[in-house]
Amino acid sequence: MTALYKSLDETVARIREDCEAQLKDARDKVLAAEIRASILEQHLSEAKADRDSAVRIATKLITQFGIVEKVFAEAKELALAVESTPMRLTSIPENEFASNHNQ
Repeated sequence: MTALYKSLDETVARIREDCEAQLKDARDKVLAAEIRASILEQHLSEAKADRDSAVRIATKLITQFGIVEKVFAEAKELALAVESTPMRLTSIPENEFASNHNQ
């Protein structure tokens, strides 16, 4: 009978050691997961800040491009208006030219 108890005690001891090893492994994995989660949260926070900065820059660029587009549209409109207007050369009377030139 003592051999049976000794065998059971050894079996229980092995099971206990196995459970303790599994518990330690699980705790290590939980700690590693918590560290990864903390690092990922930090990266996510930095990524959000970078995204917000990029959105602000993109908004400014879009606004500036809109202004440039308006300026070019106005310049094109003016150029087309000038192009469609016939050029008229007017003569300046001699006495008016002389009076303006001598001043």
